Amino acid sequence: MFNGAFGSSNLSLRGGTYTGNDASINGNAELRAGTLTGSWTIAPGATFTAVAGNNKNLSNVTLTNQGTFIWNAANFNFLYFQNNAGLINEGTIDVRTDTAFTYSAPLGAFTFINNGLLVKSAGPSTWTIVDGLGFDNRGVLDVRSGTINLPANFTNNGTLKGVGTFAIGQFGNSTLTNAGQVAPGESPGTLSVSGKYVQSAGAVWISSWRIC
Repeated sequence: MFNGAFGSSNLSLRGGTYTGNDASINGNAELRAGTLTGSWTIAPGATFTAVAGNNKNLSNVTLTNQGTFIWNAANFNFLYFQNNAGLINEGTIDVRTDTAFTYSAPLGAFTFINNGLLVKSAGPSTWTIVDGLGFDNRGVLDVRSGTINLPANFTNNGTLKGVGTFAIGQFGNSTLTNAGQVAPGESPGTLSVSGKYVQSAGAVWISSWRIC
C-alpha cells in the first residue's frame, strides 16, 4: 500500500495490485503492468508514464492527474476501467500511441472527466474512448495525429481542436453535439469530423473546418 505523498525518480510498477491511500506521486514513475486501486493523485509537476508491458487497469479507484500522464505503451496496449473506476484529468494526458481507454469485468459506473488537456500527439491510427466510460470533456481535447474516436452521440462541453480527425462512436451513425467550442488547426491546419455534427445554441466554432 502507498500512503500519502512520496517522491520518486525511478519507481516502476510492473504487476500486481497497487493500493493507494490518498497516495500522491511527486516525481517520476512508470506503469508497465498491474492494477491501481484506492485513491491516487499525480501531483503538479510530476510525470507518470505508461510504457510497454501487460494490461494496465484502474479498479475501484479514483485517479486524479494534476501533472502529466503520458501514454507511451505499445500500440493497442489498452487502459482498462473496472469496478467503478474514475479518471479525472486536471493536468495533461498525452497519448503517444494507438490505443483504447476501455473497460472489462468487473463492470461498474465508470467516470472519465477532462478538466485539463487531453492530447493525441503521436500515432497515425486511433485512440478510442469507448462508449460507457462516462466521458465528459470540459477542458481541451487536441488531436494532433491520427484519430480520436469519441463515444457514440457525444456532447462536447469544452474545446475540440487539432489537425487530425474526430470520429464518433465505434459503430457509425452517431452524432457529435458541440455545446462548447471547436477550434480547428494548429495555426493553421484542418480538423475533420467523421460523423454527424450538431451545433448547440451558444456554442462556438473558430476558423474554417470540414465534416467528412
